[in-house]
Amino acid sequence: LKAESRTYARALECLTQAIYYEAARESTDGQRAVAQVILNRMRHPAYPASVCAVVYQGHERATGCQFTFTCDGSLSRAPMRGYWEAARAIASA
Repeated sequence: LKAESRTYARALECLTQAIYYEAARESTDGQRAVAQVILNRMRHPAYPASVCAVVYQGHERATGCQFTFTCDGSLSRAPMRGYWEAARAIASA
């Protein structure tokens, strides 16, 4: 149960990051679309089978990022609280 809880927390964090860094200033529908793309990829055999693996796929290659924020230094910027909370709410849903 503890490992399951950690796995969920990590997936929630990765999904929140993707929504925030890719679409924080987009509409709620735009943010939901980012989340849906990740979930759709996760379910497709051509992609990794976890949220974090999908989000960070290719981050080790300068030209292979699935999501720009994983390669462009965006993660070094602290998120804006209100946008982060909105992204997290969408990720939770």
